[in-house]
Amino acid sequence: MLNVKPDLGFFTETRLRETISDSQVNIPGYSFIARNCCVDIHGGVRLYIHDSIKFKPLDEFSDPDFESLWVWLRPRRLPRGFPCLVAGTVYHPQLGVNTSGMLNHLTTTLTDIVGQYPGCGIFVCGDFNRLSLSRLTSQFKLKQIIDKPTRGDKILDLVLTNLSHTYDENAVYTLPPFGLSDHNVVIVRTKKRPSRAGPSRKLISRCDTRASRKAELGRFFSAVDWSILDSAPNIDDRSRQLCDIITAGLDAIMPAVKSKVHLNDPPWITPEFKTLIAKRLQAFMSGDLASFRHLRNTVNRERKALRERFLLLKLNI
Repeated sequence: MLNVKPDLGFFTETRLRETISDSQVNIPGYSFIARNCCVDIHGGVRLYIHDSIKFKPLDEFSDPDFESLWVWLRPRRLPRGFPCLVAGTVYHPQLGVNTSGMLNHLTTTLTDIVGQYPGCGIFVCGDFNRLSLSRLTSQFKLKQIIDKPTRGDKILDLVLTNLSHTYDENAVYTLPPFGLSDHNVVIVRTKKRPSRAGPSRKLISRCDTRASRKAELGRFFSAVDWSILDSAPNIDDRSRQLCDIITAGLDAIMPAVKSKVHLNDPPWITPEFKTLIAKRLQAFMSGDLASFRHLRNTVNRERKALRERFLLLKLNI
């Protein structure tokens, strides 16, 4: 852990009991949550979380009959479109040991998680032995990304996630077994973010083009005494006077305002739309699900409207 410095460390079959002090299994720079084995000597699951990541244990999803633990995570950076992550560490014993019960437990737990944290990224990691997970991966659109043997020539330790697009074919590699384990250590890395040359933002100028401002500009032009243009001695002076009047009206009613935009933003993104997204996130983080759902629907409607208006403008319709 100290050499590789992963964000998360998933451990199964820890064989730890409550008599073991936390200080004996502490790793500097990491917090952890755990379920120690109570009956089966081979049990016990544990998850280490880097101190840079906000987290809260989801104890309500634990079941004393199954080896699993769950945690809500909020790293400083997330893939676009995912408000948070939920990770689970799972250990399922050999085939035939309450297989249907474990599948039902995982299905029920993930159903509740998706309902409580809509749009979340999901990681379900651990030792599943030969448990069939095709129904689970299909129902929750998860992909198993471990492609190398983890015990002998078998792939028993799995990572199921709906964020498989953030990993590539070289994302997984293994190290020799840790301690007395006969399972390889599995390390999974995300794709590297491409480095950017130059600044990530640019400064642009925008005018307030709301309908109320357009109406006000129309009233301004209606009130102008355009006969003053007849007093110009030539066409060039008349043209300059006309431009001066129009510029004065625009500067007074629709002044250009400078703002910073991200270079990765789609061209139809506006500051007001970003404010809506920030309010949606704030409602989600505070646990106000009623406001979150309202703002989520508002954001979706506004996104569609902005994209449609931008497309019509580009097509000159």
